[in-house]
Amino acid sequence: MQQRSRLTERNVELKTGNEKLELEIQECNKNLRPLQNNLREAESEKAQFVASRREAEDKTKAQVDRLVQETLSLQRKHKALLKYVEQGRNKALEQCNSRKQEIERRSQELERQRLELTAAVQKLNKSIASHQLKEREMADNVRLRQMKVEIEKLDRQAAELRGRLGGLDYNGVLREEKRLQDERERLRAERAHAEGRLKQLREQLQGYQRDLRTDLYHGVEDRHRDKLIAVKTTEMAAGDLEKYYYALDRAVMRFHAMKMKEINEIVKELWMKTYRGGDIDTIEIRSDVDEETGGASVSMRRTYNYRVVMVKGTNELDMRGRCSAGQKVLASIIIRLALAETFCVNCGVIALDEPTSNLDQDNIESLADALSDLIKERRKQKNFQLIVITHDETFLTMLARSESVEYYYRVKKDDRCVQPEFTQCIVVQECPLSSSVF
Repeated sequence: MQQRSRLTERNVELKTGNEKLELEIQECNKNLRPLQNNLREAESEKAQFVASRREAEDKTKAQVDRLVQETLSLQRKHKALLKYVEQGRNKALEQCNSRKQEIERRSQELERQRLELTAAVQKLNKSIASHQLKEREMADNVRLRQMKVEIEKLDRQAAELRGRLGGLDYNGVLREEKRLQDERERLRAERAHAEGRLKQLREQLQGYQRDLRTDLYHGVEDRHRDKLIAVKTTEMAAGDLEKYYYALDRAVMRFHAMKMKEINEIVKELWMKTYRGGDIDTIEIRSDVDEETGGASVSMRRTYNYRVVMVKGTNELDMRGRCSAGQKVLASIIIRLALAETFCVNCGVIALDEPTSNLDQDNIESLADALSDLIKERRKQKNFQLIVITHDETFLTMLARSESVEYYYRVKKDDRCVQPEFTQCIVVQECPLSSSVF
């Protein structure tokens, strides 16, 4: 696979370079034949030039040697000339001067030839360098053709591989192969982990089996079955109890709402009959339900926070801290009467202790009228009993005017006690209740 990946990368690189090289090949093919002819001609010229250069060098060397000999000869002749001059041989001197001039002319001619040969040599060197460049270009062309042949070979191999792959996307196959390899490694790791876990579980199972063969776990299956039955039965019973609890709770809530509505209706009626002021239209009882759940749903408990509000028009205010003592006492009595009217159907006893405390004269009269109406409504009830404890004789007089109460009990101290163990006695006296009593 690594070789296939390297071949794929090499194939992409060669294809990229192939596009560039094909353009260069097309241009080079156009100029290849003239360059080959020029190359052969240049090589022929080069050989001729090398031969001529060698021949010229040989000639120049021979000329240099000859000039050296001539220079030595001139030196000897110069010595002879000096000797000759000393001897006064003018004619021989003139002859020597003329010969010297000829030699100088010959030397200048040779120098000129040497410069020409040097220039020719430089020209040949440049030509040789140009031919070497052409040789490198030709070698590059040859390598290009070899690379082209190699690219064609790789293309045929790639086509053959694609044919073996059945026309599939090679890159997609590589990606799928990598994904499958990763998946295989992951599955191997999971398998190794599972085998280790299985080995551990088998060891634990063997340990448990050894434990089951001991006396401690004798008959454990029967005991487990019995306990399981007990647990399932308890769970079913708990589920049934939870359903019953929710049903009962909803029923209690409906009953609570119904009774609160009934109580508020009675309170409103009694308040409007009793209260003589104009600052409060009526009073009502409000309940704020707080639900607290702790862990399981069966452990739900509900508490009710009750408060008394006074209503004026559409406005409501809590009575706590905002009402007078008389209003508070009257509201307390009315609420107790409403509770008794609502819940005490089979228990007709109503007890009021000092109901006129902190009440003004108008509200005392209204309370007496309300109690009289209540007595008239409950008169037919066999178990109805009204107990009023009061020191207010005016309140009793108001009750007497209603002709609903026949008598009352007067409780007083009696210092004439006949019992030696008591210092004082209490006398209870039944008295008729009528307007002529007081």
